[in-house]
Amino acid sequence: MSRRRRFLTSAAAAAALAAGLAGGQDLAPFHHLAMGRHLATHGLLGPEPFLFMLDGQPAPPPPGWLGALAFFAAHALAGMAGVALLGALAAAAAFGLAADDALRPERPRTVRTRAGVVTVPDLAGEAPAGWRDALAALLPVALALGALRIRAAARPEVLALLAFAWTLHALRHGGRRRLWSLPAVALLWACLHPSVGFGLLALALGLLDALRDVVMAPRDEGGAAARARARQVGLVLLASVALAALAPGGALGVALDAARAVVAGAAADPALAAARAHLRELQPLGPEFLLTPGGLLLPLVPLGWALGWLLGRRRPRFGDTLLLLSLLVAATRSRAFVPFAALAAAPLVARELAAAVRRWLGRQVGQAARGAALGGGLALALAGALAWSAAWPPAPGPTAGRLPVRAADALAEALPRAPQARLWNALPAGGYLEWRLPGAHLAQDERLAWPAGEAQAVLAGPADRTRFTALDARWRFDALVTGPPPRRDGEAPPFDPIADGGRWALVAGDDGGLLYVRRDGALAALAARGHQEAAPGGAPAPERPLDPGRR
Repeated sequence: MSRRRRFLTSAAAAAALAAGLAGGQDLAPFHHLAMGRHLATHGLLGPEPFLFMLDGQPAPPPPGWLGALAFFAAHALAGMAGVALLGALAAAAAFGLAADDALRPERPRTVRTRAGVVTVPDLAGEAPAGWRDALAALLPVALALGALRIRAAARPEVLALLAFAWTLHALRHGGRRRLWSLPAVALLWACLHPSVGFGLLALALGLLDALRDVVMAPRDEGGAAARARARQVGLVLLASVALAALAPGGALGVALDAARAVVAGAAADPALAAARAHLRELQPLGPEFLLTPGGLLLPLVPLGWALGWLLGRRRPRFGDTLLLLSLLVAATRSRAFVPFAALAAAPLVARELAAAVRRWLGRQVGQAARGAALGGGLALALAGALAWSAAWPPAPGPTAGRLPVRAADALAEALPRAPQARLWNALPAGGYLEWRLPGAHLAQDERLAWPAGEAQAVLAGPADRTRFTALDARWRFDALVTGPPPRRDGEAPPFDPIADGGRWALVAGDDGGLLYVRRDGALAALAARGHQEAAPGGAPAPERPLDPGRR
């Protein structure tokens, strides 16, 4: 590795590390920590650990069980700082690989032309040879860093991004040793996240390109090398699929079900459809996404291909084209897939931009002055892209301010005396309550698993009075952990109206959520703490404390 590429790759990894640490304001780690603690204590198999509505149903290990154990181990070593650091280190390694991919040529291949069979270095010409085209190559990587921050949190998905980056790097640049590391990576990946399907798809399309090289290669040493490469990629693909299928957790099955739904138009899961209505990360992209770093990068893919055509270079590899199109389709259907699409696209666009800068400089008169101006502009553009990616999306505020801390405190005190109590909880609070209240009987968590036909009622909760009345009649909840009451016109709202005051007593609340208990339920002793009003933090309107009726 050249000194320039080593320095720039390290700088990209450092930027991703900082972005990962700064972007970890998310509630997801708590569910994975609770799951990791449960798996470390009880093993991979056992009864349903958290959700009382699913009692009696088999509870196989979740697809992200290995990531949950890894984050729990990081917490055991260094607390929440260790959890955040593990996720940030995975992001740094992934984007270091993406930057290295962008700064080096792709594996040579042979093609047939009118002049005969020739060897070409890569799909976009040579690797960036100077600082100017290297800066141009890093621009897409900097934008991809902004796409990472959509999902920048300590969750198994970030570890899966590292596996994806290594798979792409090995396919594009790796020799025999790197390629044979991919079956082991697929096995680990299948224990981390269902996105292992993306890695197997990349391998299958890499085999397709290898077979095309065999067809186009001459019947001499070049042809023998192409056939050997195709055999190796084929064996690696078979081993990877077999190991991914054997991995506990069923991640490959989840990936295949998702692919079937997209390709074959299979009927949508009603529970997943209900979850998409409540969770922004599962919703399709809107046109406003184009005004984000990741949104700017994705349209650059066809622009990069157009640049390659205008510069007289060959079209991109067929497999890379299909992989990017597949990832773009997945990203438009759910923003959770945007980081995978960005990670795959950035190096390909990078090489086209670097080639365009080299070609443009080669045609200019007064090259030194123009080159200096271009280099300065590229440096400013790269700094701007990094700053934009680091600042987007806006931080949602301290995680602690979005957690139902006081509700969990009250329940932690009361549940030992009523361990059988059943709790309905808002979906975002599920992981935190699992972590804070071991053994508590909750209604829902990040796994998006509900009894058949009850997803909408459980997700909406007391806000949907009709559905929730029927749900409560069946399950008889002893407590409700709801979201915080909404602000209206900048003032603190009155008593949250979503629960029936004759049946429920509001006993605790803060900016993260409110706790109601059933007056005649297992936690009825808490009803004596009932509050007349719950308000988010912040000063209320001056006249409110002076109103005797509101005091």
